[in-house]
Amino acid sequence: MQGTRALSPEEVERSGVDSRIEGLIQVRRWLIQLLFSEAWLFAALAGASTWPALPTQDRAFLLIGAACIVVGWILGRRTVGQWLILAAPLSLILAAALSTTPPSGPTWIALAVSVGHVTYGLVLLLPVRLAPLVIPVGCAVLTIVWSWRPGNVVPGALAVAGGWISVVSLGASASALWFAWRALLQESEAEDGRLRTLSARIQQEVATQERSRMWRSAAITVHERLLSTLRYILQTDTLDRPGLTALVGARSSRVEHASSADLAEDVREATAARIAAGLVRIESSALDLPLEDDVRLAARAAIVECALNAVLHGDATDVVVSAQSTGDRWVVSVSDNGVGIGADAVPGIGWSSTLGEGLAAIGGTWSVARQGGRTMVRLDLPGLKRASGPAFAEDGFQQGRVLMSAPLIAVGVVGVTFDAIIAMESSRGWPLLGVAILASLGALMLVIRGRRPGLLASSAVLAGLAAIPWLMALARPNPDLAPTLAAGLTTAGYSIIAVGMWSRWWQWLVSTLAWAAGVLLVAHVDGGDEQLPIAIALINCLIIVPVVIIVTAIGTRRYRRSREAEALERDAMRREVTRANAAMAIDNHLSACVAQAEDIIEQLAGGADLDEASRRQVACLEGLIRATIQVDPLSSGEVTQVAARLVNSAFSESKPIRVGTLLASSDDTPLALQVTRALEDAIREHSSVTIRTLTDGTRDHLTLELAGPRAGAEAALRCLRQVTAPGVEIDVSTDVEDGVVVMVSRSISVPA
Repeated sequence: MQGTRALSPEEVERSGVDSRIEGLIQVRRWLIQLLFSEAWLFAALAGASTWPALPTQDRAFLLIGAACIVVGWILGRRTVGQWLILAAPLSLILAAALSTTPPSGPTWIALAVSVGHVTYGLVLLLPVRLAPLVIPVGCAVLTIVWSWRPGNVVPGALAVAGGWISVVSLGASASALWFAWRALLQESEAEDGRLRTLSARIQQEVATQERSRMWRSAAITVHERLLSTLRYILQTDTLDRPGLTALVGARSSRVEHASSADLAEDVREATAARIAAGLVRIESSALDLPLEDDVRLAARAAIVECALNAVLHGDATDVVVSAQSTGDRWVVSVSDNGVGIGADAVPGIGWSSTLGEGLAAIGGTWSVARQGGRTMVRLDLPGLKRASGPAFAEDGFQQGRVLMSAPLIAVGVVGVTFDAIIAMESSRGWPLLGVAILASLGALMLVIRGRRPGLLASSAVLAGLAAIPWLMALARPNPDLAPTLAAGLTTAGYSIIAVGMWSRWWQWLVSTLAWAAGVLLVAHVDGGDEQLPIAIALINCLIIVPVVIIVTAIGTRRYRRSREAEALERDAMRREVTRANAAMAIDNHLSACVAQAEDIIEQLAGGADLDEASRRQVACLEGLIRATIQVDPLSSGEVTQVAARLVNSAFSESKPIRVGTLLASSDDTPLALQVTRALEDAIREHSSVTIRTLTDGTRDHLTLELAGPRAGAEAALRCLRQVTAPGVEIDVSTDVEDGVVVMVSRSISVPA
């Protein structure tokens, strides 16, 4: 990601950041601790059972391994603890390599398993670029140590075909583990990069708000001075033109406009932007879209244009922005509850430039339609091109499943060779080979897909794998092939675990029980001393099951935590983007209003007459500035925001409104739309309006003092009296001076 650097797993572990990488590191930690400790404990129990007959050297290596396991668990939260646990199977390899045990002595070390675990641990702990180098080293170590024929090693699968099948199995499983680990790291780093980018954007939006707040705080005295001047102009009959000239000369900057009409339109648009800042709701789907920078800028401009049109021309009070992916493109929808676009509407500059030319320049299109009483503008945008590749980190459980199933399924596929050896020893073994090949290929395809398979497909594959020991018992091969039988049974069990992790739990349970029953049947059929390797094969597989369950459960928990953190970041992003937009809109609104007011003051200071038109402009601007200073579109409650909308609505029709104190609760429960529109109609039919809001702690009140009735005033007031809305009371009374006082009251909602 631009502007971010992907942390290494070790850096993330030291930082303690709750991220996707950190969750993956936790999965690795528990995989190493549980699997390696369990496997070493199994070997240690075999050694302890023959302790009196063990050479001193073997006893020393066994004790060293025990110390490494204990200290490794104590320091398990650190990488050094995982290295210590890795030293436990390494001590077994050294014990085998330096063995002085005679051929008739006790055998207790599973050499292939120990070398495999050390190789797997190095693949996970070393930097990703160096990890592939340890795979051939591990295969070479296994080959060399076994060629010495140490007397303390349990031959197992190493006794088949000179041990080369075990070497190939180690290379395949370690390579599969490295590929899965690299893919998970890359995906997690990319997602964490996106989250860091999101956090950086939040900080930028917060900085925008802070700059806006400081600007408003610094400018508030200027605005108060300006408001005093505007009030003076409205109340005096004789202007102090020298004083106005001094005021004009003291200002530091002024926005230049071609004409007063242009300036009025700028103020009107700034007003609409301020209102829209409080009305636009950005859904999480529309945040942090994967778009190129130029596409993002064009999309933002188009969204702003749609929101302004909805407020300026459609009388909208609710604008919603959402997005959805359609392949390699994104569709951003901007819907509003306004009156829509009239059939005789003529496309304006915004339509042709921002929406038309702007989107066309980046390969986008737009359309507008009326759906369900809302106006819907659809922006079709090209998405960010990404490199295609396997997606493994869909959920937290999947991370653990990938790490566990990748090497297991690789061992299972190579293990078909053991079944082939059995098949060649008996004519009844060929069905075994056919089933083993089909089931192994099916298992490989299911795991490579990286998602939950269908019920029928997973059931067929698991049934085939569970049938392998039953077919072995039916084939009744030569008892001398006990090591081959054990190896074939083990690899079938590994494949069942690999596929079962991606299937339904009951399928996993049933297939594992069926496989274990078949293994017991094979041991019963063979009988005699050859039962030991088969029993070891059964235990070897069963001890992995709790490791799988625990590791994947930890992965799920860590993933959910990172997901929750991401959701909080996105919620914060949505809030801060809206707040920053509101802050910028308020700044623009104040700047435009101040610029227009200063233009009028400059004209009056230059000798222009203070006529009725000038007074009306001054009164409009004075009300707008007072409302803008007092009302924040996000922190203020609904009643004060409605007051601000009434002021802006009146300004759009050049209707001056005197603004008193706008103070009410922060209750943002929407006020019924028919109430707001009835108030707008009443204001429109009077020439003089004063607006205030207040609260008594239990109810919010909005008051309008209307004077100078026009022809439609009575009808507007009659309609206002007839408006009904839940929880809202409207009182319309006439005072002695033929004025009208309207009070809108509603109870303050208490959050649950």
